[in-house]
Amino acid sequence: CMQVMPQIDRVATEFADRGVVVFAINLEEAPDKIKAALGRLKISPAVALDSNGRVAEKYGANSIPQTVIIDREGTVVRVYTGGGARFDDRLRSALKGVLSAGADESE
Repeated sequence: CMQVMPQIDRVATEFADRGVVVFAINLEEAPDKIKAALGRLKISPAVALDSNGRVAEKYGANSIPQTVIIDREGTVVRVYTGGGARFDDRLRSALKGVLSAGADESE
């Protein structure tokens, strides 16, 4: 998570003018620990607390970190498990594909 979150934050900022929003779901950690970690990373995404694991269960999150791309209709279109040093490139490419598909459908 610590390696992937800054990458996600950068990419989300690049796509913010196209309606991309990041919601971080924290699994079973205390709010003070979350705030401290985000402070160290110098990022500030909206964070929802999944204190009982129900959100993770709903989306089939069986490992951490997991990144889920949900389109404007609420459909899960891509799921990434893990990350890596160049995760931002994969995320950027996936978002471009989702956004261009959404633009085609609205024409």
